[in-house]
Amino acid sequence: QLVIRAAQALTASSRPRGNMVSAAEEYEPEIRAHLQQQGYHDVILVTTGGDIVFTVKREADFGTNLLHGPYRHSNLAAAFRSASTAAQRQFARFVDFEPYGPSGMVPASFVASPVYDAHRLVAVLIFQISINDINAVMTENSNWHDEGLGESGETYIVGTDYLMRNDSRFFVEQPQAYFRTLAAVGTDTSVISRIRATRTSVLLQEVRTEATRAALRGYTDTRNVIDYRGERVLSSFAPLVIPDLRWVMLSEIDERAAFRSVYALRERLILSGLII
Repeated sequence: QLVIRAAQALTASSRPRGNMVSAAEEYEPEIRAHLQQQGYHDVILVTTGGDIVFTVKREADFGTNLLHGPYRHSNLAAAFRSASTAAQRQFARFVDFEPYGPSGMVPASFVASPVYDAHRLVAVLIFQISINDINAVMTENSNWHDEGLGESGETYIVGTDYLMRNDSRFFVEQPQAYFRTLAAVGTDTSVISRIRATRTSVLLQEVRTEATRAALRGYTDTRNVIDYRGERVLSSFAPLVIPDLRWVMLSEIDERAAFRSVYALRERLILSGLII
């Protein structure tokens, strides 16, 4: 009901801009509280004609049009178009991460759904998801060791373009060593520069390995493979079942760390055999 009331008020006052800002301020506290509770980066309300009449963040997209304006080719616009023409009231569209201009070209994803008042479509509600949200889930807020991944384990998501959807553990913990590793395995210097500049490996770190290729073909398995750093790892992988997206998830740990207890047992057996 809050969204319906806000949509009606904002749609009615979408011109001139001064009235739009005034109406947006009336509903902002409640919507901002919802944003903070759910952990979204932004909440965006768009009229059926494509005008962005409300955003909590007030970034450069506020007040623009998603059909004819500067961001008409963005993934935000794609999410809006799908939701505004959906046949079902319960429709929701999830679009993949892309660099988003108003957010400083930081990768962003969007979830869009139509808003109805009785049988009339009044607006499209869109939630912006940042890479911070995905990173928090995939790394348990960077607590890899506490999650049983030791000194070298990590869990990450890869898309059909073979690019990461959350940050590499090695970039987060030891960025300089990570950059030296990328250079050693032949990563393009422009990619390394972009990771440095944007402070993220999302949509930049390529993971074109045996594990990702198998997962994208629909397989779930655990194998010893060479990872994106050129290291031998024990990799468990599986496709992620998410509507609108083709992502795969991999959990990997350096082979030596994974089999440390096995190697220790082998050495003890060898020593015992020699003594006997």
